[in-house]
Formats: sequence, structure tokens, C-alpha cells
Amino acid sequence: MSLKNIQFKNREGSILDGQLEFPVDQSPHSYAILVHSFGQNTDALRNISGAMAGRGFGVLRLEFTGSGSDLPDAASFLRETYSAPSLLVGHSLGGVAALLAAAELQSVRAIATIATPSDASQLKLSSNKSGSQSGQENLETVELGDRHFCLESPFLDDLRQSKLKIVVPKLSIPLLFLHSPQDSVVAIQNAARLYGFARHPKSFISLDRADHLLTNSEDSLYTGDVIASWALRYISRPKNNKVETDLQVVASLSAEAGFTTELKAGRHYFRADEPETAGGNDFGPSPYDLLSAGLAACTAMTLQLYAKRKGWPLEEVRVHVGHGKTHAEDCKDCDSSTARIDTFRRQLELVGELDTKQQERLLEIANKCPVHRTLQNKSQVLTELVRQ
Repeated sequence: MSLKNIQFKNREGSILDGQLEFPVDQSPHSYAILVHSFGQNTDALRNISGAMAGRGFGVLRLEFTGSGSDLPDAASFLRETYSAPSLLVGHSLGGVAALLAAAELQSVRAIATIATPSDASQLKLSSNKSGSQSGQENLETVELGDRHFCLESPFLDDLRQSKLKIVVPKLSIPLLFLHSPQDSVVAIQNAARLYGFARHPKSFISLDRADHLLTNSEDSLYTGDVIASWALRYISRPKNNKVETDLQVVASLSAEAGFTTELKAGRHYFRADEPETAGGNDFGPSPYDLLSAGLAACTAMTLQLYAKRKGWPLEEVRVHVGHGKTHAEDCKDCDSSTARIDTFRRQLELVGELDTKQQERLLEIANKCPVHRTLQNKSQVLTELVRQ
């Protein structure tokens, strides 16, 4: 996936910075805004945004600045430049901003909040008066956990007056609240209150064992995956499987992602990776596992199709495939590395009242599946450079 630095003006005329992450094929089915307060925890931001982009969303990352108006301005930028956002995701105080801004954004179809306070009870007024010293009298500096935020007075007043208790019940779109029982910065009771305010359809996910900033990569990846899967239930996306070229599989790997590769095949998004023993994160199957999976799936489809045509009682077929490199049979120089060939071992489990002759015939048919033939035939890969 690619990341583009963007700038836009808010309603006061100030320039705001953000990052727009595109999915692997550069063609989002819809757009989301992720307003966050992760600070220096860029891994959490990257993992949540990447997981959403990995499911086809274009994700505008926006750091919470203390203003409730930045998010509508960001939505206006998206609408004018790309497409209006369908999904809002807010972390911590960013979640408050998302909920407060929702009524103003008619294009939004769903909102997810992460570790979000329901009122100002989690905030402490800070002795840091940098806001007022700079001449910005409408700012107040508060502490949340070990971080300081300069909040605009209207935003802070909304929290102090528990405005979410009024705003959230009026929202008629699906809401998802994610929170950790172990969050020591914003207690999970805040999520319980927000959930109680909300109308159905509403959902709650416990981020068990996670901290407020989701510093564990598994927690932030899980959070992004859950949000994307949940949102796709409510956000319509094009059902047309047509692609611009015949190259229907796309892979994207950023420099900081290690081996974790985002993939799109047709309309379907998923990940590939390497196991931890090979230096990967094990967030997805390895390339050879994917190749083996293709052989296994094609074999199962071929056998079921053949059995149905014949009217045979094949209730279920299970295909087990393993890959390795073994010495070629009858090789002249078996000690040479070039004498080793790729070998796929395949085992079939045929469930059903099949006689011996039917089972033997299905074994023959397994060797005729299209992927099997592709692997056995001599193939060529033509590679060209797409110049940017």
C-alpha cells in the first residue's frame, strides 16, 4: 500500500497535515478518516490504518489537534479531492471528535471508537499554560494519561457538559466501541456509558490485555481487522468484479512492513507473510503456502465437480498439500543443488459411500486439475517495469 502526505485548510484557514493510505490496487471502494492520538506510537497507527487499507479502504490519517472542527474539514477535503468518507474511526479523544462531528457528515455510514472517554472525568487541567501564553485564549491544556493536549474551549466544554450523552442517542448509524478492560488511562466504564447511550445497531469489542495506546502490534492489527470487517457489513462497495487489466492479483509491501505483504485478488483482500523463524510476523501464509493452497483448492473443486457430474456420493473432500524440495529421480548429480526440484505432496480424504473404482477414478482426476497441470507444465513469467 502507498502513503501520500496531504495538506488541507481548516475553517480558520490554518494548514493541517495528514497522510492518506491507499489500498494495494490504489482504488479504494470507500474512504475512512482515522483521527488518533497515538503520539509517538506509529506502529499502532500504521497497523490500524494498514489493516483497513488491506480491506480496500482509503484511509486519511489525522492526528487529533484539540479541535472538534478539524474532522469535518478533513471530510470536506476528501469529498472535494477524492470521495466523501463513509467511515469514521477515532482513538481516545479522536473518538470524541468523531462522535460529535457525525451529525454534520451526511456521507458517514458507520463510526468506530477506540479507548474513547465519555466525558471530561478522565482529564486533568495541566499547569502547562502554553495555550494561553501563545495568545490563544480559547485553548486549555489538559492531561490525559502522560500526554498533554491543548483543547479548544468548545470541545472541552462539550466534554465537561457530557454532550455525548445527548449526541450519541441521536445517531442513527451503526456504532462500534472498542475498549480494553486493562486501560489505565481511560477506564472501560467509559465504553459502557457510550454503549448505553447508543441506539441499535451498536457493537462492543473487548480489547482484552491491550493498553490505551495499543503498543502491542497484535492488539493494533486485531483492532484494524475488526473495524474493517465490521464496517464492510454496513458500507456498500462495488460488486462488479471487473478489473482494468487481466492482472487481477496485486501485492504491495512497504519498506517498514518486513515480510507482511498486502494482497488483492479480484475483490478479495488478504495478507502474506513469512513465519517468525524466517524473520516474519506470521500474519499470513507464506508465498509457498499460498501456492500449495491454490493446488489444494483447485483439486477439491475439480473432484467435487466431477463427482456431481457422475452423480457419485462424494459428501466432502479434504485435500492436504505440502511443499518441499527433493532430489530429482534418476539425477546424474544428486549432490548438486540444481538437482533438487520442487515437490508437492498431496493427500486426499474422500468422505462418502464410494466404491474402490470410484475412489481410484477420483485419484486420477486429481492429477487433471488445472493448477496441477499448470505446475507440471513449463511456464513463463514475463516481467515489465511500470515507470512512475
